[in-house]
Amino acid sequence: MDLESVGSFQASLRSLAPGCTGLVVCTQKLVEFDSGGWLVVDKHNSGGDVVRLNFQFIERKGNRLHYNIGCNAPKAYQGAKLGVSTNGFLGLYQLASVTDFWKIEVLGEGANGPLIYLRDHLGSRVGYKDRRENVSNTSMKLVERSFLSVNGSVVQFCLEDIVAL
Repeated sequence: MDLESVGSFQASLRSLAPGCTGLVVCTQKLVEFDSGGWLVVDKHNSGGDVVRLNFQFIERKGNRLHYNIGCNAPKAYQGAKLGVSTNGFLGLYQLASVTDFWKIEVLGEGANGPLIYLRDHLGSRVGYKDRRENVSNTSMKLVERSFLSVNGSVVQFCLEDIVAL
């Protein structure tokens, strides 16, 4: 699929990284001061809220396609923009202003859609970082999650279920 000819579209992201394969989902608010909205790879098919992103085409520069990326689903984050926190993690931002664009480097075509690297506006490829965290306000159950980050192990993604906008 030629993404440039599609222009703007909506899609889900699937990580294809060895040991970190699964759909990209959105974390829920865990504690009072946590806003939720962090993007993680659902390695265990735990049924998190699958993220549907809107890719608004800006331009092509060399072998990179530039997009503004916003959230279509889950509903709690509809309209939020994809951004990077000060410590490098990817999240959906509703209140903070996100002005930076994203780059897609198309690597080829996979069985379920285009294979890509997602890069921030500076060109850093998106990867993942495993972190252990408490997933409940009341228990001390620690779960290892693979958070998307511009500082982690690089991830090849598949854009799935593409719908032109």
